Amino acid sequence: MTAPIARSASARNRTLHTPRRKGRHRDRPHPRTRSPGDCRRHGQAPPSSTGWDRRGPARFRIAADRYHHQFCADLQADEAALMAATQRPVTERALTDGLTGEPAWRTIPSWFVFGGQDLNIPADAVRFMAERASSRGTRVVSDASHAIAASRPEEVVATIVDAVGEGQG
Repeated sequence: MTAPIARSASARNRTLHTPRRKGRHRDRPHPRTRSPGDCRRHGQAPPSSTGWDRRGPARFRIAADRYHHQFCADLQADEAALMAATQRPVTERALTDGLTGEPAWRTIPSWFVFGGQDLNIPADAVRFMAERASSRGTRVVSDASHAIAASRPEEVVATIVDAVGEGQG
C-alpha cells in the first residue's frame, strides 16, 4: 500500500479561477472582444441577438427570444424554441484564435452548401471561402437559414452524395 501524497494546506485550498474584470464592468465582456457574426467587414450590420454567457471565459449564445429569426427562420417555432434552449455557446477563443499550420482547405477537396438567408454568416463571405478553397461544388439554397441541415436536409444530403461520388470516381 502506498502512502498518500502530502500536500500543504495552502495547496489543498488553492483553486483555479478565471481572472475577472473588477468594478462595475465585471459582468460585461472586455471591450476588445469581437462579437460572433461580426459582419461589419462584410457590409452587414452585426446581429443584435447575441448574448454573453457569464459562466467562465467569454462565450457567446443567441438570445432565446431572437433565436428563431436569427438562426432558423425557416423552421417551425417549436423546433426553433428547442434549438434555442439546447444551443451550446461558442467561445471567444474559437472566434479569435489564429490557425496553426496549414489550413485543411488548401489540401483537401471541399464542397459547400449554405443558405441564402443566413443571418450569421453572410452569403458573400461563404462564396469567398468557397472560391478560396477551390470548391468542387457549391450549392446555394436561396431561402434557407443558417440551420440548413435541419430545414433543408435534402440539399445537404445531395451535396454529400456529390462529394462522395466525385471522391470514388
